[in-house]
Amino acid sequence: MILFSNIGGQEYVVEFLKRDPRQSGRPARNYVRGDAFAGLNGPDDDGTVVLSDQEIAKNCRLHQENGGK
Repeated sequence: MILFSNIGGQEYVVEFLKRDPRQSGRPARNYVRGDAFAGLNGPDDDGTVVLSDQEIAKNCRLHQENGGK
């Protein structure tokens, strides 16, 4: 699944990897990966970012597979 993510006022294309549901008072976590984030935390950083459900709902939208928005 490909998402457009508006983080910090700039739009990025990210790939949704997985969601860890909420457990024992810990909020749910969503893992996305974007080329723009790769290498920011060192040479082995693959660009994976953890976002909350709220961040996903507010800042991401689904990319249409047919090339549209």
